Amino acid sequence: MKTRNQSARRWPQLTLLVVVALAAAALVALAFMPRQAPAGVGAEPVLTIASSEDAASATNSGGAPSASAPSATPAGAGLTVAFIGDSYTEGVGASDPSLRWTTLLTAANGWEELNLGVSGASYGQGLEEWNSYAVQVEEAIEAQPDVVIVSGGLNMSELDQELGVESVFTDLRAGLPDARILAVSPFWVSTAYPAQLTLTSELIEADVKAVGGQYLDVGHLFEDEFQYFELDGLHPDDAGHQLIANAVDAGLPVEIGG
Repeated sequence: MKTRNQSARRWPQLTLLVVVALAAAALVALAFMPRQAPAGVGAEPVLTIASSEDAASATNSGGAPSASAPSATPAGAGLTVAFIGDSYTEGVGASDPSLRWTTLLTAANGWEELNLGVSGASYGQGLEEWNSYAVQVEEAIEAQPDVVIVSGGLNMSELDQELGVESVFTDLRAGLPDARILAVSPFWVSTAYPAQLTLTSELIEADVKAVGGQYLDVGHLFEDEFQYFELDGLHPDDAGHQLIANAVDAGLPVEIGG
């Protein structure tokens, strides 16, 4: 027969066993909980585009910026920027015009966008009027923007475009003496960069610098990157347009963005 003192001595032992069992169960549960990857790991970097709702939530009830508010207004906020180019500029391949690279870039830097891009257009000389950049140049001069960004070169890439390239930039400077003029290196599809297009890119760089402009060399963004294209293998999809926007933004002079 157990005495009262023997029963009393067993209670601490039982209590210890229960505590150990509960601790073991908690460790097992923690071991099998899913882990979340750190924010941004494995994700494609994107431009931060603040909506009006974001701006409202970034201030407290007294109107002062909250901890999550942007540190400063973009340097180029309010500038009117004209884009001259081909189907990439027009936004072919993007699921919505708001997702084309020019509009992403505009939104990220607080600009006003004037998109003059026309599918099939080119710097090239001797082309029909509808697909020559000359028409877009005239439209840009008429609008008198603060900045002009010229891109393209894929169309007619096999041709010598020397005279066409030169006239684009000399005409822009003549009609827009105070505007910033920027030229982006020609985009190409996922195959190797053609030799003639390399020559065209050198012409573009020389001619835009000759009129006091700036050349943005983004490199061959899409080399062996098939996943950024629509089924036609020619036009970038939403992710491809985002890639272009990121690359161009990184090369912008600090006075207007970047």
